[in-house]
Amino acid sequence: MSFPIFKLPKLPPMKYLAAFMALSLVVSAFGQELIELEWIDNQPMSTADVQRAESGEIYLASTIYNNPEDTAAAIAMKFNANLELEWAKQLRTFNDDDFGSVHILSDGNILYGGGLGAFFSPLLGGSLYKVDPDGNVLWSKVYPGSDDDRISEIFELNNGELLLANRRGVSNQPTFFLHTDSQGNILEQFTLTYEDQALKPTSMTFDGTNFYAASRVFNDALEPVLLLMAFNLNEVIWAKTVNPGQEFSSGMIFPKPNGGFSVLGRIVDEESVFN
Repeated sequence: MSFPIFKLPKLPPMKYLAAFMALSLVVSAFGQELIELEWIDNQPMSTADVQRAESGEIYLASTIYNNPEDTAAAIAMKFNANLELEWAKQLRTFNDDDFGSVHILSDGNILYGGGLGAFFSPLLGGSLYKVDPDGNVLWSKVYPGSDDDRISEIFELNNGELLLANRRGVSNQPTFFLHTDSQGNILEQFTLTYEDQALKPTSMTFDGTNFYAASRVFNDALEPVLLLMAFNLNEVIWAKTVNPGQEFSSGMIFPKPNGGFSVLGRIVDEESVFN
């Protein structure tokens, strides 16, 4: 499989927003679409995360469903700077694996996070793979839990240790965090709370010093509000709520080059065609 050759402008990696949904790759900067490609295949695929290296390579964490029927396969993909596919590999353990995140490490290798959900398996929970730039698996971990666990966020700390966000899906349980060493071995586990509400952050980011998270909580009037929080591994630094006054969801939070951060999301406005 090959794609037409396109040249990307040299922008910092965090200024790219990409998605591989419904077999479509869209690359944009600040909301302006730059490239749109399609890969036609006969199996349903979705991509949960994408990372772009300083040198231009793009890594995707994807999942193919019903392969075979009633199963899922975790697929790691790499494109070169010209958006030509270099490799696509299935990182398989049992028969119902999926991916939720990808992160490029400071040593040039790549971490893929996901979940194992095979109903008959004694080993269920979040999964983590470390691969080299050629897609060869260096090591893998499974963090025992349930078939609803999924490593959805991966952060590398300044000392090489990792923070993994294990987000639950259909069970609506709070997200729990795994602080591990550089080899994925657990050092501690914790959850975040706000006014006795266990949090399920929908988006997170790390500026090299602190973590920032956006989550949906309820105020005293039982209205949904947006909670913004800064924390480190030991404590919550600050937490503030914002009431948009309308139904909403937060989809992305990221640091700004001049300080602070931005939150992107979706507001449901019944009086507007723009939701």
